[in-house]
Amino acid sequence: MIEHVVVAEGPRRLRLELRGDSVADGPVTLDVSVAGLDDLSQRILALRRLSGLWTMNRLSRRLHRPERVVPRLVMALHAWDAREAGATRAEIARLVFGENMVRGLALGDLRMNSLRKRVSRLLSLAKLRMRLSRERFLSGADES
Repeated sequence: MIEHVVVAEGPRRLRLELRGDSVADGPVTLDVSVAGLDDLSQRILALRRLSGLWTMNRLSRRLHRPERVVPRLVMALHAWDAREAGATRAEIARLVFGENMVRGLALGDLRMNSLRKRVSRLLSLAKLRMRLSRERFLSGADES
């Protein structure tokens, strides 16, 4: 039997894959296995996070750095919400990038075209991510 347990603290989380006895039945014995060398650095990071949880009784901020992709995903979500509410690409650009970026730009202006293309890319990203659960959308994770 395989169970997945997620330990979460704010935006930080640690997912454990447990084999054997169920945690629902009470305490289980921890036996760590690292199979293969693929993604070894990620596996070592997971072990360091588990060690930090054990020693500090919390998930270490130092070992859970913010994902660089999250601000872009948030902008994509804002763009998607605005589009669903009927906003034009220019209105979405104003919302996502700010009034100062859009003010005074004519429809044919190269900078306005650039902003519309950026909005299109954000909408494409949002459409792709909407296929994932809301939690996975915000985390940027692609694993199953």
